[in-house]
Amino acid sequence: MLATTLAGCSNTDCDTFRFDNTTWDGHTGVEENSPRRALAAGLVECKWLPGKPRREIRDGLGPPYDHAGKRLWAYAIGSPDQMASEPSELIIRFDPEGRVKGAHIER
Repeated sequence: MLATTLAGCSNTDCDTFRFDNTTWDGHTGVEENSPRRALAAGLVECKWLPGKPRREIRDGLGPPYDHAGKRLWAYAIGSPDQMASEPSELIIRFDPEGRVKGAHIER
């Protein structure tokens, strides 16, 4: 599932990064400085998501916070500070076959 060792990223130490389902599930992602931010950054920076099927993403991250059909899902990952009016989001794009085409963080 999502608990895996990752390799090949820039700001996150992908040799030691582990996705923690308990931490992800324990936070809504709408609070300031949510631990989801660091987890989402690791998933993106370590390029863990591309190629994963939609079902595996839903099993690991839960249902999306927002979505545009089956091709674009968004997960709230927390506000960077008190001044932010909206939480940042982990945006996941799927290809026509239902596999992750790309992912990024919108602040």
